[in-house]
Amino acid sequence: MATQTSRAKLSKPAYTEDADIGVINSNMDKLDDLVPFRLSLAIGVSSWGGSGPYTYEITDSRILESTIAYVDLVSRNPLQDTLTWGTETGKITLSTGRKPTATLSGSILCVPSVT
Repeated sequence: MATQTSRAKLSKPAYTEDADIGVINSNMDKLDDLVPFRLSLAIGVSSWGGSGPYTYEITDSRILESTIAYVDLVSRNPLQDTLTWGTETGKITLSTGRKPTATLSGSILCVPSVT
């Protein structure tokens, strides 16, 4: 009888079962969803929405609610407030209390999390 791995929930057929290409492909898709990826971006001053807090949304279908985001952005002008972020399925939202006065550029390393 087939079992599953504890973290990634991959199917583990019993040694007495025949190989099933569908099961193998399903496991490959699950593994592919766990590969970290990097988003490169440049956020212009006019791209920020709101009137405090100011927000900027990055959309990507690979982002999951459980994705851990490591944000590495720089600007020629120092930020006047803390930059925070949160992940939801399909997007990362950056937020700051004061609008940046110059373009923020860099990358976000997205690491899918297995719960």
